[in-house]
Amino acid sequence: MHRIISAFRLLMPTRRRRGPLRPSSDGNVPPEVVGDFLNAIYVAVEQLRAFGFADEDFGGDIEIVCREGNEKANGRYIPKGDKVRLFYPTERGVSDYPWTIIHEVVHRIWVKHLDSDARQLWTLLCESAGKEIDKSAAEAMARIVVKKPEKSSLWFYFTKHFGDDLGAFKEWLTTRRASYSFPSGYASADPCEAFSEVAANMILGRGHAGRKIRSSGSMVRKVFLCLVEKLRHKGGLEGRMFEGIALEYDHQDENFLQTQVDFGYLRVKIPRWVSKNIPDGNILKLEHRPHVTVYRGADRRDLPKIEEVVREYGRPIRAMLGEFGVFEQPERDVLYIKMIGDSFHELHDKIEKLPNSRSPVKPDYIPHLTVAYLKKGTARKYVGTTPFRMVVSARNLTIVGPNGIEQVVRASPDRLLGREPLLLAGR
Repeated sequence: MHRIISAFRLLMPTRRRRGPLRPSSDGNVPPEVVGDFLNAIYVAVEQLRAFGFADEDFGGDIEIVCREGNEKANGRYIPKGDKVRLFYPTERGVSDYPWTIIHEVVHRIWVKHLDSDARQLWTLLCESAGKEIDKSAAEAMARIVVKKPEKSSLWFYFTKHFGDDLGAFKEWLTTRRASYSFPSGYASADPCEAFSEVAANMILGRGHAGRKIRSSGSMVRKVFLCLVEKLRHKGGLEGRMFEGIALEYDHQDENFLQTQVDFGYLRVKIPRWVSKNIPDGNILKLEHRPHVTVYRGADRRDLPKIEEVVREYGRPIRAMLGEFGVFEQPERDVLYIKMIGDSFHELHDKIEKLPNSRSPVKPDYIPHLTVAYLKKGTARKYVGTTPFRMVVSARNLTIVGPNGIEQVVRASPDRLLGREPLLLAGR
């Protein structure tokens, strides 16, 4: 017999009541397990929201029940009843409910909210794992990519590698094994299972039961982000990861470039801080791609020299997260975090001296990481406070063109990441 666990909710902190997941429990599940279950729901909801999913996309019924003798999974999504079910005790002897909840909730997103083109593309990649991609699969992928290129962030991802030459893209696909960028371990997995595992790993930043994230190629991670981009930007979260870049620079000439350093691992940490500390009514737009601009106004004609500058730098690009600052614009406030250290200044100064670099609009370069765009007059209260005490490090510099096409240049070999001493200059 099932019971709604409202009685247990009364024993939990008020914050446990938040969220769109409606929990219930089998009568045979011990009360202490129900308490752990409620804690896990809170963690899962906060992580899903921080990642950008809207409540209406992942919300629904979720229950914990005693395991049946023939059940081998730790959790299961039941499409017919639109219900997520967790089992007690766990099959593998390790209780990791937040990971399992997110994994099963993403099954719901796959079935109910992911469009057919997205599911087809992911399935084609999954089915090709560990073997050469045949011509029919390449043709199918190409048709999906070019369906609506002017509205597709996925299009911008592929053009980063292949320009606008669709033939080159198809030719590349037919000469490669998907396992080069898509883990062959997924070859025997159901596409929905593979999709949910990648999602749970990326959202929590770790694998199941605390294990390291399962090896996923950059293509898998970026394709996943592109496929869920529409879902992640509901509920007032504006713009798209690549489309916003294209629109921002479409007024520039065809040789205009921006150079920046991306810090993808802050994509959860910063929105989580914002959700806890800034009232929703003051937020106009969140910055969903944490990055620091190195030089805005480089030139495509200097591209080989930019690459040479970055490679000669030869070490990780590092800085310390400092205090909040604000750029006051006529219609809004831009809240940012100051970046303390020499790395960005060194790269900025070298790119600025290249023959075709444009003069920056603001001559005083301030390395910063934009957090959010707030209502006019609401950001000043945060200035001078320090939200995070941490050093960030990256080994790549990203070059972004006016059409959103990107190119990544490696600044340091992998073996140096995390070993180079940090020199703070206080500039």
